[in-house]
Amino acid sequence: VSSDDQVQGTSLDTQLRECRAAITRAELVPGEVFADEGESAKSIENRPAFLRLLDHVKAERPPAVMVHKIDRFARNNLEAQIVRSKLFKLGCSLLSATEPISDDPSGKFMFDVLSAVAEYDNRVRAERCRRGMVSQVEQGWWVHVAPLGYINARTAQNKPTLAVDEDRAPIIAEAFSMAAKGIPQVEILQMATARGLTTRSGKRVTPQPMSRILANPAYAGFIHGTLAGG
Repeated sequence: VSSDDQVQGTSLDTQLRECRAAITRAELVPGEVFADEGESAKSIENRPAFLRLLDHVKAERPPAVMVHKIDRFARNNLEAQIVRSKLFKLGCSLLSATEPISDDPSGKFMFDVLSAVAEYDNRVRAERCRRGMVSQVEQGWWVHVAPLGYINARTAQNKPTLAVDEDRAPIIAEAFSMAAKGIPQVEILQMATARGLTTRSGKRVTPQPMSRILANPAYAGFIHGTLAGG
């Protein structure tokens, strides 16, 4: 599933239940379960469970992999074709609990169609999302990841905006104050490190990220990016 809301709901349970029912109908024996919770299917690189599945197939050579739908398998047509080909070479069929795909010509054609439709649907969703973000940017709302020193927040009207990160903002402010006085960046970074400035993942801020912070026009109240037109 591709969102935390789906993870908290019943989508995963429903998919698993229907996959197990399809496995029984196919007279196969259930095996390992691989579920990417809250990860998009548009690229396999960011799906740890999917990658573990591929490793499992290489090591254990199961006769088939059952997915709920092709758009849960992949939303990139090229990736879907490549991975399906790899499975086939390992003697592993790709089956869908809800769609008529198979290894015969008609089943392969159906897979091609469904894979292309999944990618098309993903592109339509992405364009719709982009237009919505452009509209919000034009209205002055913040739709990007918050720069260090701020956090992403919502207004009372549920509009995306920025709020001050009480822990990091004073350090960022001091960094800009030092930069305005012409103090070298190496000293600014030393100050920030001494005061405990870290990234959101808890890592120490290194010279390159500090350069980006000091060059980021967002701290001066400007939005810069492709959504804003440059």
